Amino acid sequence: MALEEEEVEIARFYRVSRIPTMVGRLPDGSKIPGGPYTALQFAVLAAMLIGLVTTWGLWAKFGFLGNIAFFLLMLVVPVYLAGMAKTTARSPLILAQGLGRFASASRTGTIDGLPLKFPKPHTAATHALYEAQPAPTGLPDPVPPVAPGPAPEQPRRSASPERRPVTALERFQAQSKGPSR
Repeated sequence: MALEEEEVEIARFYRVSRIPTMVGRLPDGSKIPGGPYTALQFAVLAAMLIGLVTTWGLWAKFGFLGNIAFFLLMLVVPVYLAGMAKTTARSPLILAQGLGRFASASRTGTIDGLPLKFPKPHTAATHALYEAQPAPTGLPDPVPPVAPGPAPEQPRRSASPERRPVTALERFQAQSKGPSR
C-alpha cells in the first residue's frame, strides 16, 4: 500500500499591536517640543481648542494672565492624558459604538433584551376606618353630688388557718414560713 501524503495547510495567528502613527519631527529633522504626538492627541487638542474658544465668555473671568494660564492648562492636561492612552488593535468606530451602547443602556439592566422596569411605589390599601370626633372643649361635665351616708360595712378578714393563699406572692410567703404549727 502506498502512502499518499496529504497536503496540510498550517495557519498561525500572531497578536499584533498597532504602532500608532507618530508625528514628532519637523521637516528639517528637529523634534517638536514635547513630541512625538499621536493622532489621538491632535484630535483632543483640536476638540479642546474649539471648545475653549467657543465658550470663552463662560469661563474667562480670571483676568488676562489668569485666562491665558487656564487656557493653556486646559489644553496641555487633556493632550498629555490622551498620550498616555494605550493603543490597541481596536477600531475607533467599535469603541464609539461601545460608548454609544453604554450611554443608551437602561440603568436597571435588561432581561431578554427589554429594559427591566420596577413597579412604581404606591400606597398600600387599608381597611381601617377612622371617625373624626370633635376635640373636647372646656371642662368635663360635673359629677352630680352624692349625699354622704353611712359607709357600707366591709367584712373583716381574719387570719384563720383555713384561709388559703390566692396570689403567687401569698403562696411564696406561705412556703417560706414553713409548715404551720
